[in-house]
Amino acid sequence: MIMNLKNMMIGLCPDEKFNGISLYLFGSSIKAISSFKDIDIILIYNKKYNNINSIINLRKNMIEYWRKECDIVLDIILLDTCEEREVKFIKKTKAEIIYSK
Repeated sequence: MIMNLKNMMIGLCPDEKFNGISLYLFGSSIKAISSFKDIDIILIYNKKYNNINSIINLRKNMIEYWRKECDIVLDIILLDTCEEREVKFIKKTKAEIIYSK
């Protein structure tokens, strides 16, 4: 599953416009692989390289792709790097990195 997420990100981010993005897996999908109902992802982006509209569009494309191709629901939280530093979401949820560019 993690490899599929990495491959999908490479396919959805073919150009350099998505520099400064990291994806982390958290929640039930990393705790109990066989019994999760959705895949929880946090997408961290750097405002210096990405505007919020392109990030929202990327999230939409990811959700649609996984629903159509894999019949899996993605739940994607968006945070810019400053917000993540403030709330420490990665540390609190023990999220695991699956993609960084």
